[in-house]
Amino acid sequence: GGSPTKSSCRISITQDNNRISKGSPGEDPGLMVEQKPEFKGGETAMYKWLADNIRYPAEAIADGAQGRVVVGFTVTRTGAIENVHVLRGRHPALDKEAIRVVKAMPEWNPGRNNGRPVNVSYLLPVTFRLPDRTESHDTIQSKKTVCPCCGR
Repeated sequence: GGSPTKSSCRISITQDNNRISKGSPGEDPGLMVEQKPEFKGGETAMYKWLADNIRYPAEAIADGAQGRVVVGFTVTRTGAIENVHVLRGRHPALDKEAIRVVKAMPEWNPGRNNGRPVNVSYLLPVTFRLPDRTESHDTIQSKKTVCPCCGR
């Protein structure tokens, strides 16, 4: 239990995020799309949004849990985020938080094929990293992260 804490998690993204997903009329699932979906404002804006909204679960901190959770989802033709699921989990609390934050994302610019919006499968690995206990708050601040232990 306990309340979630502002995290010092690092967020990374894979580059294989441009395959058409099931449910796109007239399109073949698995084909590469011409224009992949994009978080409004681009990758930098997405990283900032995730960093501002993700919380390191207190239960995971207590268990010393860290590592990468790979979340899969679909960016629909309308830009909505659907079918959010964990492809590779790390710890139940980390998995749940990764799903929560992805589901909370604002709409994206949809992927396009032949000029038409299509549903696209997306993978987002989210790396949760606890700071080394020997790292000073100054070091943590220089990395532009927030200490999950005290929130500073």
